[in-house]
Amino acid sequence: MNYNTAKIAIIGLGAEGLATIKYLIAQYPNKELYAFDENISQPKSFATNVLYHIGNSCLEKLLDFDIILVSPGISVYRQELIAAQKNGAKIIPTTQLWYDRHKHDFCIFITGTKGKSTTSSLIYHVLNNIKKNVHLIGNIGVPAIDSIVSSSDNIWIVETSSYQSVKLEVEPDITVLTNLYPEHINWHGSINQYYKDKLRLLNKSKLQIINSDIKAKVPNSNQSIYFNNSLGFHYKNNRIYNGNIEIGQIKQSSLKGSHNLENICAMLCVVNSMGVNIKHAIKLLDTFKQMEHRLDEFAKIDNILYIDDCLSTIPQSTISAINSYDNRKMILIIGGMDRGLGEEWEKFAEYLATTNLFSIIGMPDTGFKIIKSLELMQCHAKLHYAKNLEEAVLIAKNTVPTGGAVLLSPAAPSHNQYKNYHQKSLLFQNLVKKKQSI
Repeated sequence: MNYNTAKIAIIGLGAEGLATIKYLIAQYPNKELYAFDENISQPKSFATNVLYHIGNSCLEKLLDFDIILVSPGISVYRQELIAAQKNGAKIIPTTQLWYDRHKHDFCIFITGTKGKSTTSSLIYHVLNNIKKNVHLIGNIGVPAIDSIVSSSDNIWIVETSSYQSVKLEVEPDITVLTNLYPEHINWHGSINQYYKDKLRLLNKSKLQIINSDIKAKVPNSNQSIYFNNSLGFHYKNNRIYNGNIEIGQIKQSSLKGSHNLENICAMLCVVNSMGVNIKHAIKLLDTFKQMEHRLDEFAKIDNILYIDDCLSTIPQSTISAINSYDNRKMILIIGGMDRGLGEEWEKFAEYLATTNLFSIIGMPDTGFKIIKSLELMQCHAKLHYAKNLEEAVLIAKNTVPTGGAVLLSPAAPSHNQYKNYHQKSLLFQNLVKKKQSI
């Protein structure tokens, strides 16, 4: 489609939407563009040829556009977008603009419910340390459209959310699927649609690297390599194997938990397929720094360990966090926005009731639901309600046993009370460290 002659709308004025507007202005400086956002009151002005529509009902004005560029936070299943598509509009994710410029480079797409960022970062760390011309972009915080370069021989690692993969037309050299759990049902409409949208990236991928735990959910392909099974890369204790051959031991203390060992196995599949020496890749993990807000042991005060795992936004991720520690003296803080996971919350409560956690503090909305469920079970842990993070940290500080730990691992997104996980995480760390100066 000809962007120069098409009538174009950009929906969502977050980081990706703003980057898209800047890109289009640079490419078509005299073209009139239309920007939409329901959640802002004052748009950032770029140029006189950008016309803004803001407010609750602004998306009702999309019917006469040729191209609608959609930021990840906007569901393509909204009725306004479905109506526009029926009227002839082409719905295009903003990442498509980047891919159309770089589809001849070597592209590695990383997707899955959890583990995307760590797996992407591990691959980047190894390839960057062997002097490859490698770039890490996408859902990890660097909008793809901000990363267009003119050089050749690039390797791109693109962390891709389910939001970004819908409508995305790509043919990756490698696609990694880390895992699949129920998630983002409010955006996709159903669990089945979420899984279908996640699997789209595999369709035209030249090589598929897939967690064997979800093999039954993925169509069979001759281009598939599976990790986390006895025939491929897998782990026992902290040792990595390829089939029956031991590759090496993971000594990196920041990569705690079996979930991170799975991420390492996914990384090894990728770099092995690219001809990298596997033992050298394992050695490079000694200098890998775990990402922020993932089992981040950011403070130890009065012999109490404080752990920020705010990026655990689903129950399975929080379970992995709990299992990474001896939790007999651990206080768990959970709770966030309810995305309609239904019976998943009840299963999570049943799991928590079997742990040795010292206490569990529940915050709105999901934390309250879980605490109520636990009150009806035979739960070893002490149970508390907290209306916000300030109250949760105060309860934790006043009740944590000597030599214990406080783990913030919400098992849900933060948007019900906070702008995002980063804001919630920084508040948690500030509240904890505030005690240190008293």
